[in-house]
Amino acid sequence: MKKIKILYLFSFFLLLSCSTIRFGTQERIYTDEEDKNEIREFDLSYYYKAMGVPIKGDKSIVESTFMHPDNNTMFICISFPRIGILKTEDNGITFTSQFFKLGFLDDMYGYSIEDDKDRESKTKTDQEKPVRYFNYFAVSPKDPDKIVISMGPYVLLSKDKGLKWKAKNIFFDMENVNIRDVFINDKEEIIVITQNKISISRDWGKKWEKRLLKIQGYPFFKTEYISGYYDNSTDILFASIKHNDEPDDFLSQRSYEYFYLNKNSTLKSGLYYSYDLGKSWKKSLISIPVMLWKYKNKFYGSTIYPLAFYQQRFSDKFKKSEFYKNAKLDNSTTNLKEYIKILINMNLDDYQIISKKNNRFLVFNNIEQEIKIMEENDFANIYNGINKVQSLNAIQWKDSWYEKKKSNNFFYEYNLWRIFKLWTGMQTNDPVLYAKDNNDHYYRIRPHPKFFKTFIRYSIEKQIMLNSKNPFLKKTTDIEFFDPELDPTNGFPVVIEYSNNQGKTWTQLCDTNHVRNIVDPIGNKRSGFYWYKNIDQKKILKLQISFGFDKGVNFFVYPMNLKLINNELLIRLNYFSVAKSYKDLYLIPKNAE
Repeated sequence: MKKIKILYLFSFFLLLSCSTIRFGTQERIYTDEEDKNEIREFDLSYYYKAMGVPIKGDKSIVESTFMHPDNNTMFICISFPRIGILKTEDNGITFTSQFFKLGFLDDMYGYSIEDDKDRESKTKTDQEKPVRYFNYFAVSPKDPDKIVISMGPYVLLSKDKGLKWKAKNIFFDMENVNIRDVFINDKEEIIVITQNKISISRDWGKKWEKRLLKIQGYPFFKTEYISGYYDNSTDILFASIKHNDEPDDFLSQRSYEYFYLNKNSTLKSGLYYSYDLGKSWKKSLISIPVMLWKYKNKFYGSTIYPLAFYQQRFSDKFKKSEFYKNAKLDNSTTNLKEYIKILINMNLDDYQIISKKNNRFLVFNNIEQEIKIMEENDFANIYNGINKVQSLNAIQWKDSWYEKKKSNNFFYEYNLWRIFKLWTGMQTNDPVLYAKDNNDHYYRIRPHPKFFKTFIRYSIEKQIMLNSKNPFLKKTTDIEFFDPELDPTNGFPVVIEYSNNQGKTWTQLCDTNHVRNIVDPIGNKRSGFYWYKNIDQKKILKLQISFGFDKGVNFFVYPMNLKLINNELLIRLNYFSVAKSYKDLYLIPKNAE
């Protein structure tokens, strides 16, 4: 029986590898003017023939999208029906594609052929931990046809603007590799940085020079690359480093002191810089990890932690409580009510890492000279910082978020941003997403106010009920799905808005209920059975009989990315629980002129 099973699977993959998968179709493209104003799904259905047998699929799972600097070519990284990259130059009417056999990702996404015993041997924790890899995109400054995309621990290279790709595994301990930045400098040197390694190619990916990201005096395994920047004008590589002896709750406090109390502690973490592509490093005067970017010939840096909660005012009685001093929930309902009241009264600016209100940046012209802290009023530059947050790999899933040991930093453990990330399976970096067009119109997707208030009350009550005095410690046994019946927006808990005046005022772009009716008209996409039937069952590739899925887990629905493509917003929606994650793309007419 086992031999028949293996033969069947081998035959199936042989057929699939010999077939050509076609994406996109003229039939799904809207041509009528009235239809062009409607929200619609970005068609990534697929079709292929295996030995003459037509096979059709309605769903592809999108991991990331990238626009080429020509503002016409889009690349879409997908993980289903196969791992690959789609390219379109006509807004999704037609696609070219290339698929890859990437062993590590095949296993992660469920395509590897393994015995049932191997599946059963995986621990429950391994099955339930959320996994999210960021993909990074870089274009040669000399030749725009030369492109690099990272996908998990792999690097994919193209010399012909994405017609053909070559996959490279440049790190051999793939299970420990998390690529966090990809740069291409003016010399066309490719610089790939993981959490603690650097790899450089000077011949467009043929040979790679690898080195540990090692700070003098520190063991490399205790250093973690958070974010960086390569400056072509000075050939300086910047790296924000977090030392593992200095945990996030500690650095969060020190970041608040640095940006708002003018205190700069002496720490092992901080911003480092190198003139020789990471062979040797110098430590700057900035002793906290920051995100760095360049704007109008100046360098700017921002916090990687949400700091607004530190500025909230609590009563003197509350400040004397164990809840406040040691982040341990006491038996006082008064203290809990005061905390919930603070959260509910927080506005949009208060639960973002960077916002128009919380916008203290560091700024410098030369890293070896004076560094200033400033309040930024230029919304275009605030948007630069927000963009860095939305693609910051280091604030995603960490094993430490499941640890039973809590820190005593009340502001780190109980801030609203962290609660939201925990309850969305760490699949979103920020509750508020932004995009900008070439006419200085800004767009954003933010949580619906009614939903957010309901969510706060529900999440806190449920977590306290489940975890007693440690309400936001994550355990593999936690039940953490937001009950869809409590969602007042009926399935799409966000507001989509635009601003024509640099973020001073915002106008609603489309009605939330209308969006929901397009995205999930009959309410089936939030069902675990829907995704099991359409995605998981196809990955497993064997006959199964399923019972009890008709009332399965409802997947939390929330946007992950917002981008502009021609005259429309491209929104990537995520249907996820803590263990599963499926994505769709939708086009929303921007109509902001």
